[in-house]
Amino acid sequence: MTPRVILIAPDAQLAERLREALGSGGAGADTALVTEYPSDAQLKQLVDSKPEPVTAFIVSLADQALALSLIRSLRSSYPDSLAVAAAVSSSADTILAAMRAGASEFLVPPFEVTHLKNTLEKQRKSVSVASAGPVVNGRLMCFLPAQGGNGASTLATHLASAMAGVIRKKVLLIDYDFHCGTVAFRLRLKPDFSFADAVERIGDIDELWERLTSTSGGVDVLSAPPPGMVIPGEALRRVAAIFTSARRTYPFTVVDFPAALHASCRDVLGLANSVYLISTPEVVSLHLARRRVNELVNLGLSNNDIHLILNRVGSKKTLNVEDVAEVVGIPVFSSLPNDYAAVSDASLKGGLIPNDTRLGREITNLAVRIVGADAPAEAQGKQEKSGKGWKGFLNLSS
Repeated sequence: MTPRVILIAPDAQLAERLREALGSGGAGADTALVTEYPSDAQLKQLVDSKPEPVTAFIVSLADQALALSLIRSLRSSYPDSLAVAAAVSSSADTILAAMRAGASEFLVPPFEVTHLKNTLEKQRKSVSVASAGPVVNGRLMCFLPAQGGNGASTLATHLASAMAGVIRKKVLLIDYDFHCGTVAFRLRLKPDFSFADAVERIGDIDELWERLTSTSGGVDVLSAPPPGMVIPGEALRRVAAIFTSARRTYPFTVVDFPAALHASCRDVLGLANSVYLISTPEVVSLHLARRRVNELVNLGLSNNDIHLILNRVGSKKTLNVEDVAEVVGIPVFSSLPNDYAAVSDASLKGGLIPNDTRLGREITNLAVRIVGADAPAEAQGKQEKSGKGWKGFLNLSS
């Protein structure tokens, strides 16, 4: 099948040179030329004019502001197609602006036909697989606190590590708390890249996970952006492609969410296989957990997709498990003991809670339960023997 290219080039001279490089004597692409920057409706009509998916959009930077705006729109509306910038000349600032807008390539004359042909052919195969229904086997799990300070980040970090140990494969941990992201600090990582870089390279992110992430044990960590870095709202509307790619690449992706659900958070929650709602046993936290359940249901999740985890369960006052379910609106999926000393010691050392502590063992058991059928048989058997569900009473104090 021939790669399909839509060339958007108001400047006639550059358009002619690109058509020559893309034609039968060059890259061998089926090229449609558009001589003005199209509206969304015009572009959709052109895309839908043929059944074959578009391999690449090549956009001339004749009018840089309009071109960059169009590239951003293309990355949002057609994430499976390449967005390529082209110009008669280049500068470091122009190339950087194009890449930040979402361009995967920057072309200037003389065009390297071999490179162009190889790039288009590789992308054509990728788009063909995607249009036929990409194999997305990985599971996306979101960890969400009922309120700030409930321990969702700590639990997400530890469960990601425990899950990696159970399945003996890499697990991806995404710090999606752009205001207070602490995963890298907890693990004493010094990442070179962050979620902001992933947003900029959505077009080829499948090939970049190893570079974009930092590794801690069996976990690849995609860190939150550094303090002060703001991801534009229009860029956040494209993040679905990042999580879809993560599911293609990793068997499990764990996402640590902030306490406040912004629009971009809601978009990701709609993609999740399951949401783990973390609450402490205090009445106020349980009340807020109930509100959060209602919020998630309004987003389209079913009660079966939402799992309540009670964190920091102690031994003073108790509440019947059925009463907890009535307060929150969903049953208790799991509960974890309060072990402040172990958590504090791990934080000071910049590591994880040891597996031989009570809390460490409970987290491992919970990881086995979460991964389910993907856990090795011996791990499942161990969990069945040692795991104890909370069937009696739950503590109301941390």
